[in-house]
Amino acid sequence: MSYNIKNALADFKKEDLADGMIDILKDSTRTLEKTKENGFLKLSLKMQRTSVYNAIVWLDEKNGELVKTACRCGNFQKQYFCCEHVAAVVMQYIVEIYGQDIVKQSEIFPVMVQKTNVEDPFIPGILKSTDEEMMEILKENFSKKRALPVEQTVKQPLSMQAKCCIGECKDGLLLELRVGETRTYVIRSLNEFFYKWTEKRKIELGKYIEFIPDENLFDENGRKIIRFFLEEYLTEQASGRTNYSYYASSSQQARSVSIFGSRIDYFMDTIASNGVCLLSDEKKNIFYDEQFYSPKIKVTKLTYGATVSAERYHILCESLEYSYVLSGDTIYRMKKPEMAVQKILELCQSKKELFISDKDLPAVTRDVLSNLKDAAEITYTGMDPAKYLPPKPTIALYLDSPQENMITCDVAAIYGEKKYHVYGKERYSQKRNFTEEHRLAEMIQMYFNAFDQEKDLLVYSGDEGDIFTFLSQAIPKLQKYGDVYVTDAMKKLRVVPSASFQVGVSVSGGLLEMSMASNQFNREELAEIFSSYDRKKKYHRLKNGAFITFNEEQKQVMSAISDVMKNYADKKNQDIIKMPLFRALYLDELLAEKESVELKKNREYRKLIGKMRSYENGDYEVPQSLESVLREYQRDGFYWIRTLKENGFGGILADDMGLGKTLQILAFLLSEKEQGKVGDELRTLIVAPASLVYNWKKEVERFTPQLSVCVMAGTAHERKELIQNQTSNADVWITSYDLLKRDIELYQDIVFANEIIDEAQYIKNQTTHAAKSVRLVNSSFRMALTGTPMENRLSELWSIFDYLMPGFLYSYTRFRSEIETPIVSDKDEDAMTRLRAMIHPFILRRLKKDVLKELPEKQEEIVTVALSGEQKKLYQAHSQRLKMFLEDQNDEDFAQNKLQILAELTKLRQLCCGPELLLENYKGENAKLETCIELITQAIAGGHKILLFSQFTSMLDLIGDELKKAKIDYYRIDGSVKKEARIEMVEQFQNPQNQVSVFCISLKAGGTGLNLTAADIVIHYDPWWNKAAQNQATDRAHRIGQKHAINVYQLIAEETIEQKICELQQVKEDLAEEVLSGEGISSTQFNKDEIMNLLGK
Repeated sequence: MSYNIKNALADFKKEDLADGMIDILKDSTRTLEKTKENGFLKLSLKMQRTSVYNAIVWLDEKNGELVKTACRCGNFQKQYFCCEHVAAVVMQYIVEIYGQDIVKQSEIFPVMVQKTNVEDPFIPGILKSTDEEMMEILKENFSKKRALPVEQTVKQPLSMQAKCCIGECKDGLLLELRVGETRTYVIRSLNEFFYKWTEKRKIELGKYIEFIPDENLFDENGRKIIRFFLEEYLTEQASGRTNYSYYASSSQQARSVSIFGSRIDYFMDTIASNGVCLLSDEKKNIFYDEQFYSPKIKVTKLTYGATVSAERYHILCESLEYSYVLSGDTIYRMKKPEMAVQKILELCQSKKELFISDKDLPAVTRDVLSNLKDAAEITYTGMDPAKYLPPKPTIALYLDSPQENMITCDVAAIYGEKKYHVYGKERYSQKRNFTEEHRLAEMIQMYFNAFDQEKDLLVYSGDEGDIFTFLSQAIPKLQKYGDVYVTDAMKKLRVVPSASFQVGVSVSGGLLEMSMASNQFNREELAEIFSSYDRKKKYHRLKNGAFITFNEEQKQVMSAISDVMKNYADKKNQDIIKMPLFRALYLDELLAEKESVELKKNREYRKLIGKMRSYENGDYEVPQSLESVLREYQRDGFYWIRTLKENGFGGILADDMGLGKTLQILAFLLSEKEQGKVGDELRTLIVAPASLVYNWKKEVERFTPQLSVCVMAGTAHERKELIQNQTSNADVWITSYDLLKRDIELYQDIVFANEIIDEAQYIKNQTTHAAKSVRLVNSSFRMALTGTPMENRLSELWSIFDYLMPGFLYSYTRFRSEIETPIVSDKDEDAMTRLRAMIHPFILRRLKKDVLKELPEKQEEIVTVALSGEQKKLYQAHSQRLKMFLEDQNDEDFAQNKLQILAELTKLRQLCCGPELLLENYKGENAKLETCIELITQAIAGGHKILLFSQFTSMLDLIGDELKKAKIDYYRIDGSVKKEARIEMVEQFQNPQNQVSVFCISLKAGGTGLNLTAADIVIHYDPWWNKAAQNQATDRAHRIGQKHAINVYQLIAEETIEQKICELQQVKEDLAEEVLSGEGISSTQFNKDEIMNLLGK
């Protein structure tokens, strides 16, 4: 027996237990340390804020007794060894064992509420106190503000002034500070001065001036000077370095500071512009002028040469970008010239004048003086410098391709008849403009990645893509710098833009024929282009080295034609390509009205395209008995099916659930019979889920009694007799997927004119017996009916089309590599466009919101249920266990244990629905079940009928038990209910006179095919991974015939895997809609991170 709250109340005062618990709640850092000592449990509590860590408790867990206690506080012995600190240890132990609720339900809780003056002290953070470190800072700050002012004997001056003196130092500028009233004093120790300044201590200057630091004593310029020096002082203190001048004496080091780089620029802009003095002449004030300084250089022509002289100036200091020149009493900023120009300026400063002979004057004028024009102001006397400057050269670039994927360039400078190699060995000539050559060479060499020193050539090398980039992008830019000449080898590397083609398409002998031609390429080149085209590249390279580029439109054209070539071209004869007729609309979609394609169509081809594009205008008669039954959109569906049949295609009727797909098929079949077709020309096999087989029979008898119908059901022997005897009798045969795969051998010799599969998602997995069986049926026309052609993966769409028109979406291996993976993994728009172009003509999908404007509104609401008590603890424990298991799994372990992991996820979902599903004798709370029964009771009281769906039949058992307790009658459909019984229950529920208001349905068994429009409330007890499956279930009520608004309630357990499932539903919305609309598709394969996210990682 454990030590509990009753023991504690017997051993301690309520007030001490309350105080101990309050101390614990104030500190979130508390940890309870447990050790074994002499057979007893030793407990100690470590906390950040209090001294409770001194308290120790020894417990006898077996007998639930307090054996011994210890604490250093003064109250320990006074209170008979049970002080509040010991009580805190005990309370922490009890809370960890039993939870907070045991305290809240005890006599201690009201005492805690009274002491803390809060409604619930257990609310996280409500009692937490400010960290002790922050309190210390607060106290210190408060004590400073509260301290009495220090008695000062200072006579504070009314105003002060500050001055800055500057001098030279290596690589920088030396600064000194002077401060005073009418007379300024040199601050002999900047360190001491600014230490006192920051501490607000008295500063003494000379014998007569003392003051308490205050910026307001100074004018604006004085304040700027003080702040600048203060910044330097604080920077030094923070970094531990010193800017004291290294070259000054020790006494001067204390009184001066050196600044460098960008700090010099900042000083000039903020301080020097208002005036400073020189250390060498303190009485002389100098000012900084923002305008740039240009040295004056004079060139004078003499009889046999010229002289160059320059105005003298003094460089005071240099920053990173500028030189600062002192001229008279003004400091100017001068842009730093290039090194060569700098040397010339320095040379002019060191000599009175420089002499240049007539022989060298042209070269000096061209290569030296012309470079000074941006850095200095040059005047020429007795000469025109233009006469000495050479003409600009004409640049020629000679491109060659000496080997595969390499391009070389010889750059030449041409002056009249004379040509020089820019990268050649000749480096000096008075006839050449080296400045211009150098400028252009620097621009040109950026487009190359190597240099051949032996041949003095620029080199560009790389892979095929690099060469294409050079040809298409670099060469046009090189042409801006000069004339480009190419060798014969380079001519082969030409880029051919905007390829155009002539495509002829015709229908002949039930096949589609295509031929191609081009004015730019011969037949062999065309065959090469299309057979090896790679849609990921922006170009195609011919065998002769030339590149062909494609714009976005041309890429679509290339994809379409290349696609056809890969699948249907005959290597021996590529002049005419023959292919199945179902490619006609794909080619027309991608080739028609394209600028780069001249499309020529024969009459039969134009007729086929016209019929398929405008099927609504088809010349087909709706059976007279259904004329008033079919709605407008159903007539269009009838015309579309007839058009498909006439042209030898198959298709998916993918109308939204409840729009009458069955009726459109029956109209088509009746029109076939009214045309006089019988036997092999009419015989139709309808394959449906077992639950819908008799529903089809009933619909045939109701809408098209002219058609004879037979259900292939019963024992194996009975079915065999039916199949063999009905070969020449029944117009419509109906069987289930399960029975078809069992009886498929019996169907081998039977010819069907039409094969219709209902709820075609049943064959979404291509490897199942159901998918294989429907493909084995000998049928000339095939249709698939489904409201969800893709529930999860694009492979489901491939499987349906492989049934309809084998080969239409290629082999699955190719479909996956070229379409599915690029769309799902890479969000490839080209692959999506290609897929939509292929499937669009063969899928007819209308949504309720678009065609049934009169259909009542559907309101959807998520009802969130909070788990509590034992149910919550069970869920959290299972969730935590699965998290810990997953954290230890590597990728290989995860793959091997996937089934086990999915089973654990199912258990979590069952715990949300009701712990009774896992624990046989569970007697605790079931929050969701209580909410569900309450919702049903309220709905019945309001006169509503309810459909209730769950994936777990065992959950339907629990719900049924609760409905019986509440004396509520209900119907139930699950996998065990026979087809005939289902139909009977549906008819009874639909009867307005029937008083049964609740229909409990297993999602898999009754989520499709049922018409239950008598209900106007739908409850989804638990969410399914796939939202489409839930929508199908909802549409048992929200369909044609519904007269009332529908309310859909989804019950979700808060902060559980169910909430994550709802988020997942949004990510993987119906894939059919995504493909048809072009929106992105997300993979539904779970990985480890996704499952951790489901668990609330």
